[in-house]
Parts: sequence; structure tokens; C-alpha cells
Amino acid sequence: MSNLEFPRITLVMPTYNVSGYLEEAIDSILSQGYPNLEYILIDGGSNDGTVDIIKKHEKHLSYWVSEKDRGAHHAINKGFAVSTGEIMGWLGGDDFHLPRSLFTIANAFRMSDKVRWISSVVCPVADETGAIVHIARHPGISRASFLDGCHTEGMLPCSTGFLQLESSYWRRDLWNAAGGRLRDELEFAGDFDLWARFFRFADIHCLYQPIAAFRVRSGQNSANRSLYIKEAAASLVSLLREVGHNGTITPPSGYRTYRGTYIINTANGLKGIASQDYRILDMSVQNELKSLINGGLIG
Repeated sequence: MSNLEFPRITLVMPTYNVSGYLEEAIDSILSQGYPNLEYILIDGGSNDGTVDIIKKHEKHLSYWVSEKDRGAHHAINKGFAVSTGEIMGWLGGDDFHLPRSLFTIANAFRMSDKVRWISSVVCPVADETGAIVHIARHPGISRASFLDGCHTEGMLPCSTGFLQLESSYWRRDLWNAAGGRLRDELEFAGDFDLWARFFRFADIHCLYQPIAAFRVRSGQNSANRSLYIKEAAASLVSLLREVGHNGTITPPSGYRTYRGTYIINTANGLKGIASQDYRILDMSVQNELKSLINGGLIG
């Protein structure tokens, strides 16, 4: 199969003093051998050996630079500004992809032009050593559940967790429609704000198979959950006002059934697109929600 038969995937990796993790992150991408990859590294002026690691792999990179920036979101914007890929996403320099994930992403988008952005409902979490220590599972993701505040972890009674940015990819036309940039004035929830803007134009398609792992480590920016939630809430309120709500985030009471759209995988790989009902349970019965997720709601 020629390179032209694989969509060009742009992967931007922002880095800053992550030398202890970067080799694993880079290897998780390059070892897949995806034939039509645009791999861009934007470093914020690291002084811990990160740049030496980047130079070691620069022949495999489409573009890289190391210079002072205004943070990760600014770095990501710089990377996407020089990119050309049809499919887009980013990965932190301390996180990593799982084997064959880029091919899974490509196959998902090749199925249908209606697939404009994807994320996995199976989200691995790694410890500082890179060992997978937890797999978070969404009962489902859809525009309806997002509007109900069910993906603002810890903020609302119905919350089932944030969308995993490491597993989220989208078409360039959607990126352009949503403004073509991250709001880099946001320090924490730039990803959540982007999802809110995406939902103005397209619903999401979900994958059952894991794509990438988020690494929990000391000193990382994402550890400031309360500030992330504050920024995320403001983005959600803005979306609610735009679609005709009163700007108040009100969780559903009891059960509410949503219809999510899934890309179904079988023993032979990705098979097709199907709709599936799933339920979000009020956290007043929190233990039942845990049982619901662990009981195989997502197959």
C-alpha cells in the first residue's frame, strides 16, 4: 500500500525539560513505521538534555525548533501553524502512544467522511516509570453528554471523566472551522476549550481500542485540577449560551440515555460505524456508576 493510501497524520509534540521521558515518547511514534507521518516537535528552550534527544531523532522529524515560548498551548499552535496533515493531534513529551495506534487512527478516518473527530473511551494511565497502572473507561461520549457537563470530571454529579486528549484526533477542516488555534491564553484547559468549539460543528466518533497513555508524574502542569476545571467550566458555559441554553450547567437527574456513535472493532480490526445507547448515572448512586462502567457497558 502506497503512502498516498494512508492519510497524512500531523502529530505535534510540545516539550520542555522532559528528557527523562522523551525517548519513550518518540519511540512510541517512530517505532510504528506509519508511512505518512508529519512529526513536529516544538521545544520551549529546555536545558536538561531534551534538545540532545530531539537532535538524535531529527532526521525522522518534519520540523523542530527549541526556543522560549508562552507555554504548551502556544507551542502546539506554533507546530500546527507549519503543518500540512489531513489528520491532526498532539501528544505531550512525557506521554506515549500504544503499538499500531496511528494505523488505528488512520483506519477510523478512512471509513467515512462523516468521521470528523475521534477519541477513545478506553484511556490508559501510566505511572512515572511508564507502567500502565489504571485504565479509565468512559461509558460513552457525545455532544449531548458534553452539553450536560458529563465530561467535566469532579465538577458535576454526572461526571464520568474528561476526554483524553492523547487519544483525540480530528480533520483539518474541523480545526479550521473551530478557529484554527488553541486559546493559548488558557493555561490549563486548552484541550477542553477546543472540544467545546469542535462540538459546535460536529459530533464525536468513539473508539473502543486504546490509543495512547497519559503519564502521571510529579511536577506536571495537569496536576492543577481545580484551575483546569475552572477554565473548562467557562468554556462549557460559553458553548451552552451559544446553543440556546441559559448558560447554567445542570446535570441530569437519575438516568438519562444518550446516543453515542462508535467505530466498532472486531477480531479482524475496525469494521464499521454504529450508534449505541449508553446511560449516565447520577452520582448520588456513585457505586452503581462504577459497577456500570466495570460491567462492560462499552463492550
